[in-house]
Amino acid sequence: MNRPSAVLLLCVAGAAVGCSQGNPSPDTGNGMAGATGMAGGPSASAGSSGAPSGLAGADSGGAPGTAGSTDMGGAPATAGAVGTAGTSSGGTTAMAGAAGAAPSAGAAGMAAGGAPTVESIVPTLDNFMWVGKCADAMGSFKDCPVLSDVGTTCSTSTNWYAAGAFRVATHKVGGTAGTKYVVNFDARGMTGGKTYNGGMRHATDTMYNQTGNDGWEVGGLPTPTKWNTYEIHVSPPVPGQAVNNQALTCDECPKGADNVYYTNAFAGAADGTHEVFPVKISASFPVMGGGTITLVIHDSNCLAQQNCGTNTDPQAMCDAPRQMDLAGFGATLPAGFKQPYSTPHTPNAWYPQWLLFDVTSISQ
Repeated sequence: MNRPSAVLLLCVAGAAVGCSQGNPSPDTGNGMAGATGMAGGPSASAGSSGAPSGLAGADSGGAPGTAGSTDMGGAPATAGAVGTAGTSSGGTTAMAGAAGAAPSAGAAGMAAGGAPTVESIVPTLDNFMWVGKCADAMGSFKDCPVLSDVGTTCSTSTNWYAAGAFRVATHKVGGTAGTKYVVNFDARGMTGGKTYNGGMRHATDTMYNQTGNDGWEVGGLPTPTKWNTYEIHVSPPVPGQAVNNQALTCDECPKGADNVYYTNAFAGAADGTHEVFPVKISASFPVMGGGTITLVIHDSNCLAQQNCGTNTDPQAMCDAPRQMDLAGFGATLPAGFKQPYSTPHTPNAWYPQWLLFDVTSISQ
């Protein structure tokens, strides 16, 4: 997505780049004999900077820079219009006005007014589809095999935090190091539930439902059961937030203290319910500029329930997968996405768990 964020007073940087409201550089567009463009007139205005895209310089269109000034838009501005040749007071024909100077790349991703943008702070999390990917191995009627990103075996460690499989996706945070940003997002999808202890659930419902479960939970630890987790780890930990010291051991897992959030903390008996439920979350979490967001799926027995509908008989075919209502949801769907979401497998397709993110804005 590409949308302007809320207007803020602080100037923040693009990914791993410093930012300041710099002073304009000296004018570079002087004509000869003291005249630029029209005799005795000002130099021509630079064209408006285009709306940059991507991690570096993604904004909603900065203010046009004048010729010879340094724009902070993060991408080269369109060259300024060439001044009409004129006659200087000395009778000599003046040279055409110079084109506007290219903007500095230092303030990538800044919107007008210096507000942070989604694209400058968490570009890869926006529109990210988090999939509990089924491995190309034998499963069952209702469960598909889940293996780690690296390796093809399922760990049988007696340490629950090392057992099973881990699927990890890392997203770098842009902005200014030491500055706190708040990621405001919506998420939709289909996942199994999990019980976590010691955290704070976002929702107040007392039982899971079949329309849209708010599975957001702040802090706490997973119960050491076979039901898989959906974890968001934020490093470094944000001051004022509960610090997590979960001892995940996989090579790609976050190490050391961080903040942790969960997306499948459904109300009721989530552990032990062999079913996948619709997920509908609108929440926020803070991050530090220059930090890391790590998404972790931990499946301790390397088997994840598929999106098979309400029939919980493990011997029944996966023949009634649900569809998630995406009406009004702002995320850009992945190319070729259709519901019920499935991945190829022989003899029958897999219907894995999934969650799609729409980062709606960044605030401070």
